[in-house]
This record gives sequence, structure tokens and C-alpha cells, in this order.
Amino acid sequence: MSGKKCLVTGANGFLGSHLVEELLRQGHEVTCLVRKTSDLRWLEGLKVNYLHGDIAREPLPEAIGDFEIVFHTAGLIATKHPKEFYAVNRDGTARLITRFAELGARPAFVYVSSLAAAGPSPDGTPVTEESPPRPVSHYGRSKLEAEREVLKHAEQMTVAVVRPPVIYGPRDRGMLKFFEAAMRIIVLPGLREKRVSVLHVRDVVSGIIAAAGSKTGEVYFLASDRAYAWTELADAINRAVGRDAGLLRIPDWSLTVLAAVSSLLKLSPFLSLDKARELRQTYWVASADKAKRLLGWQETVDLATGVEETAEWYRQQGMIR
Repeated sequence: MSGKKCLVTGANGFLGSHLVEELLRQGHEVTCLVRKTSDLRWLEGLKVNYLHGDIAREPLPEAIGDFEIVFHTAGLIATKHPKEFYAVNRDGTARLITRFAELGARPAFVYVSSLAAAGPSPDGTPVTEESPPRPVSHYGRSKLEAEREVLKHAEQMTVAVVRPPVIYGPRDRGMLKFFEAAMRIIVLPGLREKRVSVLHVRDVVSGIIAAAGSKTGEVYFLASDRAYAWTELADAINRAVGRDAGLLRIPDWSLTVLAAVSSLLKLSPFLSLDKARELRQTYWVASADKAKRLLGWQETVDLATGVEETAEWYRQQGMIR
């Protein structure tokens, strides 16, 4: 696959901007669907085209029907108002893919969902594409419902769904708080050990691009080759920042209390009751065997290398010392 006309939604974000860079490196023509108010700092200097539109609120231009491949990465990951997850993630996705159908367009459509759509593993056994979905948060349910909107069109166009786990790497703000905490003390959720699948953004990008060559109607998990204990992640971050921050475990019930206070005082949406429900889970682990078998995908960035690279980027940006 090379020289294709690609449309990327959410192109100005953490994942989307890395995807755009890789598509350009592979020789594709890339157009970014962004809002008129979007911050385009990560796209500056790149040879891309722009279309303006908001999947959740504005009529989408007819020009979106001109593309061979659509990578839909746009979505809401945090909000103080759960109904906004459904308005953007589910309804916005439905509006987007329905617009292609209205225009008679038949692109290959790759939807970037989340492990949260499937939910955690109840016993530590990695979940697979055949596992019954059990999302525990509004975010996860909104992503699952968005998947279903996409899969409705599997006979009209080639559609595929990709479910990444926790993603980290340069430009990510979600993991920054853990690197900042390594300057002092790292707080871990839960009194017992929990495990999580994590992937460097480059490996997620390679899986997303590979899915564009999938047969229609398929769902794929992307996941690290093994699940990591939270203490392993903390150790990797400590080494990357050259510190030896202590670890503080807090009980799961305190996450709910902190989230309730945050919601009451209208503090950060990243510490919401929705996120607390996710953090209380013991096993966020999935199997990527299907993606390896059918897409030829492999994890290539090991945790130590990826965390060191991320820490260096934070330093260059003045986010950590």
C-alpha cells in the first residue's frame, strides 16, 4: 500500500499526528480533518492538506468523499459530563461514516477504538476479539457503541476496528503525570498488584495502518507482548528520569472519593468517576494474536526504550527536569 489518498480525523492529536507522519513517510497523500479552532502545533511543517469540520456538531463537507482510506482517530477521552462521550465518540462516528454512505463513497475505513470498549479481563487471561465486551466506564461503552455504528457498514465499504491498550510516547499528556510524579513519589492505584497492556505510539500506528488492508468487518486488539505490573512501569519511569521516587499505594475506594471530590469541585476531567472505575480494575490485558496472524503486526518498541524516549521528549519540552 503506497501513494493512497488518506483522510485522518483527529490528526492534530497525540496519536493522530504520529499517524500522519508515518503515512507521509510511506508516500501517501494526507488530508487532515480538523476543527477551525484546532491546535495544529504537531502538524506544522508537514506537507498535508486540511479539511475543516466537527464530526459531532457540523455538516461534513462533500470533499470527504474523495479519499481511498479513512483513519478515524478523533474522539473524546476525558470529560466532566459522561453524555459528551456518546455525543462525540458514538454519534460523531455514526455521522462521519454515514456521510460517506450518503456520498456513495467506498473508502477503507479504519476506526481506532480502545481496549476500554472490551473491558478488563476478570481473571488476568488476556481478552480476545471473541470475548464478550464488558466495558466498565461511559468512555468504554461509547467506544463500543461507536464500533457497532462502524460495523453496520461492513457490506457497503471495507471497515476495520482497532483496539489499542494504554498508549504512550512523545506528545502524550496522559502519562506525563507519572513522569512528573517520579520527581517526588509515584502513586499506584490499589493495594494489590495490577497489570496492564501498554504500547508505544509507533507500534499502535503500525497496527492502524496494517488494518487498512484488512478484510471488512474485522476487529483487532493491539497489545504488548506481555502485561506489565504497575510497579514495573514505575521502575521504568524512575530509571528514565534518573530518580528513585518512592511508591505509594492507595486503596481502590480512595480513587472513588478523590474522583467524587474532583467532580464536585469541577477539577480535572482526567480524575473523574468514570476514570476511577477504570483504575479500580485489576487486569487491563488483551491478546494481539489475531493482529499478528492476519495483519503481520508485531510490537517493536520495548518498554525501557520507549519510556526513555518519552522522558527525553518531556525534557526537551521543559515538562520535566
